[in-house]
Amino acid sequence: MIEHDCSPVSLSTNAKAQDLEMWKLPRSGEMVSKFHYQDRVSRFSTEVLDGWLYLGNAENAASSTQMMKYEGFKMTHCLNCRMNGSTPFKGDITYKVLKLVDEPAEDLVKQVNIAYDFIDGVRKSGGKILVHCDGEYNPATKTCSTKQSRASAIVMGYLMKSKKVRGYKAAAAHVKKARDKMFQKNVQPNHGFQQQLTKLAKRL
Repeated sequence: MIEHDCSPVSLSTNAKAQDLEMWKLPRSGEMVSKFHYQDRVSRFSTEVLDGWLYLGNAENAASSTQMMKYEGFKMTHCLNCRMNGSTPFKGDITYKVLKLVDEPAEDLVKQVNIAYDFIDGVRKSGGKILVHCDGEYNPATKTCSTKQSRASAIVMGYLMKSKKVRGYKAAAAHVKKARDKMFQKNVQPNHGFQQQLTKLAKRL
């Protein structure tokens, strides 16, 4: 018969044990405590497709480390879905800026069609691309902003047009599953973009 040690362990002892247990972060290989692991992983961009299509925020895009220094995860292209979007690493990364406003009445389908050729060109060339708009990490709440309506809409539009998924709901579910793996909150296009993507799916 196996006897279990039922002696009481203080919460502070458990917390210290978690702090001492070290886990390796994906991409960077950095060792962090188990207690901080999910928080640190959530700060990376989201791998949406097969190690080449990533969804991120402005903080990911502004980080030279995340964009260019992680072996096997170096971005060759970046699609900035913001008006007057910046291109900080233009000498090393190929950029395209979509003049896209996060408003329900904005013509999203037109922008999806423009983005599709750029994104699919990256796939064909064997590169890696980050698609991003706004959002950043909030140290107070230890969460990344979910204000990625434009970038998520473009990525979902690409998934639909490339026949990776069928329909808006399937595209949204695909992105959610990818974000769940990174311990990230879900992102959603604004309601107008959702309606346009739903109509687009019926025409594909």
